[in-house]
Amino acid sequence: MENVALVWQVMSVLEKKLNINFRNCAIEKGLNNAKMIGRLDVDQDNMIIRDGAHNISAVQALIDTLKTWHLKVKPILILGILSDKNYNEMIEILLPHFELIIAVKPNNFRALSSDELITVIKKSRILFLLSKSALRKLWHLLKKIVLLNNILL
Repeated sequence: MENVALVWQVMSVLEKKLNINFRNCAIEKGLNNAKMIGRLDVDQDNMIIRDGAHNISAVQALIDTLKTWHLKVKPILILGILSDKNYNEMIEILLPHFELIIAVKPNNFRALSSDELITVIKKSRILFLLSKSALRKLWHLLKKIVLLNNILL
């Protein structure tokens, strides 16, 4: 909603400064067709959600959205974080909502290593018990990742 409000404000300024008149139906159509790349990008076929939440408010928005879906099981999270982000607080927000977290290192010079991420997760003192169903989900997910990247195990 914050992004929509910002777009609306920018359009209001453009109308005043450039004497442009945007029709409300055109604005509504544009907002309905807008897509934020990397924000809740859902792959229905493979049951994968990609989200580039990169700050506390985006992480909270992700969790708030997941809560509205009333999922029957907690999802698996593949998590990579940049070292200059507030990752301790982000992890605290994320941990309770996922069955399993797979730590990865993003392809970025600012990335937190997967080992450092694991250390931070362990410090949270939240224990995760891996159920058989979660282990099966992980195995199927890893097979899909391997197939998508043409990697042989």
